[in-house]
Amino acid sequence: MTAPAPSDVNAVAISPPVRIVAQNSGPAGAQGSAGAAGPTGPQGPAGEVELVTCTKVKGKNKCRTQLTSSPQTFTTKAARASVSRAGHVYATGSLHDGRLTLHAASGLRAGHYTLTLTTGTGANKHITKKSLTVAKTITIA
Repeated sequence: MTAPAPSDVNAVAISPPVRIVAQNSGPAGAQGSAGAAGPTGPQGPAGEVELVTCTKVKGKNKCRTQLTSSPQTFTTKAARASVSRAGHVYATGSLHDGRLTLHAASGLRAGHYTLTLTTGTGANKHITKKSLTVAKTITIA
């Protein structure tokens, strides 16, 4: 048995044009709304201060640094103290019996400051300035 021959072997089939669109190629959608804020994280570590101490050795200044977050002692009995940078005072306080207490309206950002200790008054007034580097921002709760 043989199959019947097609009646029209010259027929052409034409389909309408097909448009191919790449995936994710459409216009961007609108920004979604922000999610709820997450819980407050744990308190960070205590701020650290780099204390710079300079002394004169054979006419030259010799300086050493110490990174600390613990209380420091000074060799004067009492003094008024301030922490400043570029002419702006960021903290004031006092030094009594080797313990420095500072009060600041806000925290101290990391950076270089000047610690000024003032003892005496009038003709007996003595001002000592020390370089103070705050390694990490100190926040006041």
